[in-house]
Amino acid sequence: MRRIVLVSVIGVAALSVDALLLLGGGYFDDFNDGNADGWLSDQGSWEVRNFEYHGTGRWVNQRNDNVSWVEKFDAIDMSVEGIMYTDPGFDDVNKMLVLRYLDRDNLLVVNFRAGWRADVVISQMVDGQGELITPEFQFPIPQHGQTERKHCRVDLIGKHVIVYFEGRVYIDQEFSQISETLLGSAGVSTFSSAGGGDEEVFLDDFHCGVAGLYQADQVRLIFAHYVSGSPAEMQRSDDRYYVLGSWTGLLWFTQPPLRFETSHFVAQGPLWDLTVRAETHMNTPGTRQVISLHNWNTGQWEQVSSELISVTDRVIRQRITADPDRFVRPITGEVQVRMDYFIVGSLFQFPFRVSVDELRIHAVCR
Repeated sequence: MRRIVLVSVIGVAALSVDALLLLGGGYFDDFNDGNADGWLSDQGSWEVRNFEYHGTGRWVNQRNDNVSWVEKFDAIDMSVEGIMYTDPGFDDVNKMLVLRYLDRDNLLVVNFRAGWRADVVISQMVDGQGELITPEFQFPIPQHGQTERKHCRVDLIGKHVIVYFEGRVYIDQEFSQISETLLGSAGVSTFSSAGGGDEEVFLDDFHCGVAGLYQADQVRLIFAHYVSGSPAEMQRSDDRYYVLGSWTGLLWFTQPPLRFETSHFVAQGPLWDLTVRAETHMNTPGTRQVISLHNWNTGQWEQVSSELISVTDRVIRQRITADPDRFVRPITGEVQVRMDYFIVGSLFQFPFRVSVDELRIHAVCR
C-alpha cells in the first residue's frame, strides 16, 4: 500500500531514426529504412512495402490469427500505437493491435473495425483459451473505409484499458476479465480464413512503451480545508470523493479561494507523453478549475487546463506531448499538480467545495 501524505500549508526534439529501441525501454519504427529489423512473426507473410509494414494473413493448421511483434520489448503495462489500414478486399475490416504477447496462446488483441461495423472489439487468449472481453458494437467509433489510414492506440495498465481512435478516447475503463499475468511484447495482427480471402494489414509509425497510472502520494492544502473522504478516493473514477472546502472568514475574497497541490511519482523517462486525469465537481456553479504543472526546468507553474466546473462531474484528460519531461523532476520522477478554483459567477453557496473523484497522472515512456 502506498503512503499518502496530507500537508496543510498557509500562505522534445523529434525522432529522426527509422527504427530505434528507445531510452525509456520502448520502441519506435517508421519503416523508412525499408526493413523490419527487430520484428518476429508466428504466422502469415510480413514485409516492408513502400515504407510501411505489410502483413498478409495465412490459414495454417486451423488457425486464422497472424501476429507480428517486436522482439526486444516486454512489459505488462504498456502503450501501443500506429497508423493502420487494410486492403480493399471483401470484408477485410480488421486492423488489430496486439498487447502482452507471450506466444500465440497468450495475448490480448484490440481490433479497430472499419466499414459498417465501425467499432472496437477487445479479446484475449490465455493458455490457448480465447475470450471476448467486449461484445461487438458495444464501443462504436466513427465509420471509415478499409483503406483509410487511421491512428489507433491502446494503453493497457493492469485491467484498465484506454483506447484511442484518431486521438479521441472511446474506451477508458477496467475490465475484470483481463489477465494481468501476461508479460509480453507488442505488435500487430491480421486474420485469414479457411476459404481463402486472406486479409492484409498495413502499419506505419509504430510505437510501444511502458505505461502507468500514478496516484497522488502527497497532498498539500494551500488555500483549502478538509471536509470529508481521503486522498485515496482520487485513485480511480468510482464516485467516491475527496472533498475540500474553500477558505473562510476574511480570506474568502482571495483569488483563488481554493487551491491544493499533489505530488505523483512516475516511472523514470524519458516520456512519450503525459496526461493529467481529473474528474471533479463543485457544490455550486460559478467556478473555474485551472490545472497547472510544475516545470522543473524553469521553476515556474505552467497552466495546462482551464474549464468551467459545475455540480456534475467534469472529466478532464489533458495530454501533453511536447517535451513532457520538463514536468518530471530529475532523479525522483516527481510530477507536481496544482488545482485552482476561481469565482467567475454568482455563487449560491460559500464557502464552496470541490469533490474530487479522480486525480492521477497517466505517463508513457519512450
